[in-house]
Parts: sequence; structure tokens; C-alpha cells
Amino acid sequence: MGVMNFRKRHLAEMAKRKEHQQPARHARPVDSSVDAIYLTHRDQCRADWKSLKAITDHAVRDQRKPKLLDNYRDYLAGVIDEGKTATNEVLLRNIVWAADMRDWDWLLTMADFAVDTGQDMTLIGFKSGVATFVSDAVRDFADQYYKDTQAKKTGEELVPFEMPKVFAEVMARLDGWEVNFVSVAKYHKLAGLEAESNRQWDKAVEHYTAANAYPNVGVKTRLVNAEKQLNLGH
Repeated sequence: MGVMNFRKRHLAEMAKRKEHQQPARHARPVDSSVDAIYLTHRDQCRADWKSLKAITDHAVRDQRKPKLLDNYRDYLAGVIDEGKTATNEVLLRNIVWAADMRDWDWLLTMADFAVDTGQDMTLIGFKSGVATFVSDAVRDFADQYYKDTQAKKTGEELVPFEMPKVFAEVMARLDGWEVNFVSVAKYHKLAGLEAESNRQWDKAVEHYTAANAYPNVGVKTRLVNAEKQLNLGH
């Protein structure tokens, strides 16, 4: 219940921050004198991370990740519920594992908290921020999902499809997350493709227009066609 309440609070705060242009908070350093529990989990998580890295077979790695996620779930749920804002490597490593396993609900719960508390992915060797990492992971998943739905396409017309709900959930967060503008454009392109496949030309025009504001996204022809179809009333 506490985690769900956090998600509601986070979305409300994100909307408020956008309205008043408030900067996101930054994680504070860990006080080793008062958070021995965190340090124990951190050290174990580092060992688990290193153990996975030593496995060359990616399939075997993936078989182990769900158990690792379960091992840290209760601890991280407590961190989120209590609103602990200190730097947390355990949280960051579990975000990576959850993305790999497509555990979307848990991923977004952790990501919302990590973004809200200013967690820094460079602590675990990643150059991108949490928002960019998560949005890229979900976009890549959605892009492959789109390609799979169109595999049996015989003509130019798209096969109707609906994106998985996580795509819309992340897209709704993009205004409040610091994400590269090219990534935002690619989200709009995929949303436009979804709308086009369902002949929702008004939505297709809206999304293609947003995507077309950035170079090399590749929607100009589709935008022209969507505008044509909309004007024809199709």
C-alpha cells in the first residue's frame, strides 16, 4: 500500500514541479553510522552484480535475475515507503535488472522514486540518468513490439495494433523527466504509428507533428499522408 501511495504522490509532485518549474531533488550521501542495513544490502548487491557479470551466457544470467529482484524487493519497498532519499546503489542495480526482465510495474515504481530523489546512475557505471535509461529501455521494447506486429504486413497499410500499457505510462512521464529530445521524438513517432494503424488520423497528425520537430526521426511522409487522410475525413 505504501509503494502505491508513493506512486500517486510522485505523479502529483511531478505535475506540480512542471507547473512551477521546480528542480528535482538530489540524493544525499549515505550516513554509514546510521544505515548499516543499507550497507549490508549494498555489499551483497555488489557481489550479486559481479557474479552475474562473470556469467557469459546471457540466458543463464536472465534466469537468475528474477530471484535477485525478489531478494531485494521488500527492502526497496521499505526504502520507497519511508521516503529515504540517500544515495542507493541497490535501487539503481535493481532498476537495471527490472528493465532486463521487463518487470514494468516494479521498474516504474523504482524509477519514479529514483528520479524524484535524484539518484545517480554513474555510481554503477552508467552514463545516462535514470529517466533516460528507463525511457530508452521501454522505447526499445515498444519498437520491437511494433516491428513484431507488422511482420505479416503484406502492403503499405499498417496492421492495427495497440502498444503495451507501459509505453503510454512512460510517455506520460516524459514532460516531467529530463530525457533527450530525440528520445521524446521517437516516442511520438511510435505513438503516431499506433494511431495510424488504427486510422486515428487526428492523433497520428498530433504525434507525427511533434516527432517531425526534430531532424532525422523519419516521419515527414507519414505526416503528409496523415494530414491528407484527416482532411478527407477518413
